[in-house]
Amino acid sequence: MNRIYGDRLHREEYVEKIVELIKLRSKSKVSTSFSIEAPWGRGKTWLIEKIEASLEGLDITKKYEAEECDKENNNYFIVHYNAWERDYYSEPLLAIILAIINAINNKFSVKNTLDAVKEEFLRELRQQILPSLLAVASHVSKQLLHFDIVELGKRGINKYKEIKEKSKLKLNTSNPYFDLEEDIGQIISALNKLSEYSYIIFVVDELDRCIPTFAIKTLERLHHLFDRVEKSITILTINRSQLIRSINHTYGEGSADNYLSKFIDFRIDLNEGNTDNDAVNSYLQEFATRFQDSSIDDKDK
Repeated sequence: MNRIYGDRLHREEYVEKIVELIKLRSKSKVSTSFSIEAPWGRGKTWLIEKIEASLEGLDITKKYEAEECDKENNNYFIVHYNAWERDYYSEPLLAIILAIINAINNKFSVKNTLDAVKEEFLRELRQQILPSLLAVASHVSKQLLHFDIVELGKRGINKYKEIKEKSKLKLNTSNPYFDLEEDIGQIISALNKLSEYSYIIFVVDELDRCIPTFAIKTLERLHHLFDRVEKSITILTINRSQLIRSINHTYGEGSADNYLSKFIDFRIDLNEGNTDNDAVNSYLQEFATRFQDSSIDDKDK
């Protein structure tokens, strides 16, 4: 692989090997979960974004403008889920559903992509998969937030009446725990249908920054969902030491490693990276020039 654009730590080998690993695992129907681990500040988010771009078919050795990133590649359905941005939800299941719905809307809203989609799948997506997920989001939000989050932001087919009719969701408000199990089952069904077309990759970033209870609930919900979605990979970018503190805080000292082994099949540890001194000096010099303004008076210095 050629040098990655913006790669200051020489991570090209990590990107290449992890992309190869994902492609290899995607040939299997068995769900997989692995972690990319490093302390804060070592570029985990940067790395996973480059991996996602590579899987989407972008040339990551080049710089792209935002409008150039809509690439027609239907091999993978990628959801990038920033857990820290959504830890204000009491139940992460709702945030996970909304992330999947947003990813579906983004992926299948591009005209060129729609033209490439098989007509029968597109019809199933519109009539079953998306309405089913929206119905679950509607149901869960009404239980947790006491308002319908889908109805609040409805557009076109998102109208609650259509969602309810097309998804055929049966609500049982007498038992909220049974409701949650029913909701999870319906999400799994929708994701398995989606995976018949595109291999699902669910990326979880910033989980270690969340409050402990939300981080643990997120791990459990993801396991309940994607462990039963055959063609799926869950990738966690984490600072293990911080996540271990969160787990030990909840379950007691010494329980974290065994607990994490339930959700993570294997781990990839990032090293500190290798910096290019000439490149670093060039970046610093470029940064310094931004403060060289001849219009500043001596008294302002």
